Amino acid sequence: MISKQGWINLYKPKNITSFKAINSIRKKFSIKKIGHAGTLDPMAEGVLPIAIGKATKLIPYISIMNKEYEFTVTWGSQTSTDDAEGNILFKSDYFPKKKEIEKKIANYLGYVNQKPPKVSAVKINGKRAYKLFRDNEEFQILPKKVFIESLILTDHSKNKTSFKILCGKGFYVRSLARDLALDLKTYGHISSLKRSKVGKFTEKTSILLDDLL
Repeated sequence: MISKQGWINLYKPKNITSFKAINSIRKKFSIKKIGHAGTLDPMAEGVLPIAIGKATKLIPYISIMNKEYEFTVTWGSQTSTDDAEGNILFKSDYFPKKKEIEKKIANYLGYVNQKPPKVSAVKINGKRAYKLFRDNEEFQILPKKVFIESLILTDHSKNKTSFKILCGKGFYVRSLARDLALDLKTYGHISSLKRSKVGKFTEKTSILLDDLL
């Protein structure tokens, strides 16, 4: 029997966890050793590099590579999850202008301190933040240093703005949406999120989960 090993450049669809995606591949192809580099939120779609067999040893090297995302921020409301899935916490009637946004995003380049969302895989005293959140436990997440190589505004309408970002390991696009909105004296959350690149793994060369299965 030939042992299966190597990489799959998977395009993860929306509304499925990264774990569920790799689990369906594990079962379908009877793979013993499988893992992924850089978790994607269930509501996010896009590139999810999957390692099989001995390639799993390389996951830490892929995980630290820069990632590119395309995302849309909806202005006027902040949610409990910093995306469209959560409950609305705060509302505002103020929608920022394109010029204001472009001026503000220049401050977000390089190394910045970022507080991960409460619904995230960050560990607090050994427990995942999203589990503590689900159990309605009170907890604080400390900010951490993250890196943004480039941030470009790609489209703008009255209450929505789209961006493209190239960022480093451990970066949360949802946190950026929340912080940028507050910086612009309003509220905001992510309404769409796509990862188009992880290192050399690109959307162009990826395979859809359904096609693979």
